[in-house]
Amino acid sequence: IRALQASPRSHLRKSTSVCSSSTSMAAVIGNPKLPSAVMDRWLWGPMPSAEEEAYMVSELLGCQPLVNSGATKERVMSMLSQAECVHFATHISWKLAALVLTPNSEGSTMSGKSSI
Repeated sequence: IRALQASPRSHLRKSTSVCSSSTSMAAVIGNPKLPSAVMDRWLWGPMPSAEEEAYMVSELLGCQPLVNSGATKERVMSMLSQAECVHFATHISWKLAALVLTPNSEGSTMSGKSSI
């Protein structure tokens, strides 16, 4: 079993990433961007360490994470159909039994359902 350790360069990567690479069967999702109204309603705060976690895990698994505004339900669902290993670093709602993701953009919805 390998221990999770970040290399120094992993802390420098802050750009918004796209889907996982075609060679990796992993999906890593971290620190979704939420509207302030949602964060206020559910008393959630920002999760910068979740983004760091996503970058560290994705480096170990050899994939690109979906973070911030890229971590939408539509993109996550697309990745899940191909992934053998999935890692989420995000808020959850026990009350709603849901993972919390970035809402899809106005013109792009998946079955008209919310991302929360």
